Amino acid sequence: MFSCFGKDLPAPRYVILKRFRFLCLILILMVGATSVQAAIYSWKDENGKTHFTDNPSKIPHKYRKKKGLKRHRELSPSQRVTPDIEEKKLEEISGESVDPDKKADSKKYEIPMKEENGQYRIDVRFNGMLLEDMMVDTGANMTVLHISFFKQLGLQFKNTPFVPMGTAGGTVLTPISLMKKVEIGGAEVKNIPVFLSVNVKGLLGTDVLNEFKWSFDRENKLLILEPLEFPGEPLWDGKNGKWWRKKFDGYAEAIKYYEAYYKKLEKEEKYAFQESTGRTFHLENFRRGINLFRKLQQNLDRRARQFRVPMKYRSF
Repeated sequence: MFSCFGKDLPAPRYVILKRFRFLCLILILMVGATSVQAAIYSWKDENGKTHFTDNPSKIPHKYRKKKGLKRHRELSPSQRVTPDIEEKKLEEISGESVDPDKKADSKKYEIPMKEENGQYRIDVRFNGMLLEDMMVDTGANMTVLHISFFKQLGLQFKNTPFVPMGTAGGTVLTPISLMKKVEIGGAEVKNIPVFLSVNVKGLLGTDVLNEFKWSFDRENKLLILEPLEFPGEPLWDGKNGKWWRKKFDGYAEAIKYYEAYYKKLEKEEKYAFQESTGRTFHLENFRRGINLFRKLQQNLDRRARQFRVPMKYRSF
């Protein structure tokens, strides 16, 4: 405001415009400064090791103008730390491993096998309980347990989920259960859905085996399990993008198939069935089976978000 003859008068328009431009300039400078301070930078040295920092002055001069220097997304206020931010924290924020070639688990497992009628059998633990002489079937994409072992685990059939399973004789509706932990000679896999049957004592499928790099030593009768290797590739929780995409696609395809089959039965007004174990179940049990896979899908997505897996490797 200007004062004239003791009265306050509005400031001229050019003065207001000048002040507005000045305030905008200050705001832009403040935002720019915050952005520089909040950014994360990474580069690889001559030995191939990846380094992270949120302080540009700590980047060696010889790496500042190279193409290998990367600037990652800004940190949220809750993630900002001191200029000497720890590399472990930076890994979590950027979603990249400090060493792309580093394996989550370098241990190699050799599991003794028994040969019976041309088939290999091994001992496996489900939720801590041992199942002996389980057949290894590299042609099966799902693991199968006998219904009696399911009962030994203390699990009940009431409200058990069911899903359709393709067999040589056609599609059958089969009970399914989620095993929180599967152990094979020290190697461990978590959250594996298994089918239940009255015809098979136990069958270990590729849904478990493919969590490892597996092979057979037929001369010494050993199943060899090694960590999956992704040399030179960016990793998220020890897995590359192809692994994440395959996992997401597997759940998405299963849910799509189950939903279509559910609608078919609903349209035909089939609400009660005799399933593979001889028990009667209702359509709502099928819905529980679909929900089980949806939960697995959601848990996978939560894990992917935690490790900043890019969206191009995630599908629904």
